[in-house]
Amino acid sequence: MNMRLEKVEVRNRAIGMLLSGKTQKTVALSLGKDVSTIQRWWYKHKAHKSLQHKRGAGRPKMLSRVSKIVIAKSLGKRHKSTRSRAKKLTNMGNTVSKDTAYRYLLKDLKFTLIKDQKPPY
Repeated sequence: MNMRLEKVEVRNRAIGMLLSGKTQKTVALSLGKDVSTIQRWWYKHKAHKSLQHKRGAGRPKMLSRVSKIVIAKSLGKRHKSTRSRAKKLTNMGNTVSKDTAYRYLLKDLKFTLIKDQKPPY
């Protein structure tokens, strides 16, 4: 089932429960949501606004699914720089900078890159 449909169904179910006379706290407990979320949905319903899920604001993600897979598979290869990973993706037709590849490794894959230690002089 589509994720957005499920969200709209839950919201409609909450409004139906509120219209039948249940309290906001009871509805929140039965649906596993916070009371403030139920209040926000109720105020939207009373103002005749849509309960549909809106698309999030902000810049869209740059990496495609294929790019993410290629970066994740390249982790098994030792001594691969993010620059070479990005270059490989660019040659495949997916324009990716080294900074984007590095950010995906750090934030999404929780991978820490370790630089070789220089010996003290």
